[in-house]
Amino acid sequence: LERVLEFTHFACTSEDINNISHGLMMTEAIQEHVLPAMDQVIKEIARVAKELADVPMMSRTHGQPASPTTMGKELANAAYRLKRQRDQLQQVPIMGKIAGAVGNYNAHLS
Repeated sequence: LERVLEFTHFACTSEDINNISHGLMMTEAIQEHVLPAMDQVIKEIARVAKELADVPMMSRTHGQPASPTTMGKELANAAYRLKRQRDQLQQVPIMGKIAGAVGNYNAHLS
């Protein structure tokens, strides 16, 4: 490694290196912390939704009373929507850029 260490940063700007490292950190944080936490929250909301499936409540629209609903149904909707957002977050590609100082790879070709 010592023989090639000087080439580690060759043709790259600090932004090239930081950009990729931030992407790697974001990917790890999402995969190892955010998604598992979201899974726990979704699971708990779904559990409480079943528990409160028959508890009636007044729904509202624009701050006005609306059709009756159940607490369970509203929590089930929240769990479903959060799951949809969780799945979308998992699909977001975290990309990086490594194109040199002016973005056209000139330094990489020299």
